[in-house]
Amino acid sequence: MSQIPFVCPECGGSQFRVSSPQPKLDDMIGAPCDGCGTPLTKDEIEKQARKIAEEAAKKAFKNLRL
Repeated sequence: MSQIPFVCPECGGSQFRVSSPQPKLDDMIGAPCDGCGTPLTKDEIEKQARKIAEEAAKKAFKNLRL
């Protein structure tokens, strides 16, 4: 499984404190940013995951030859 590169909505940091060495998506909810302490919310996680998925789909369809 590939990792989703979540970023802090406040400072743009990409490191979050989670208790699990291989966190699942639910483990990320409320995880504080190492840079500023802002916790990731479920809404922010969904927003970022949706954007990443949309960009991947656009790239895949752009490269698709019909």
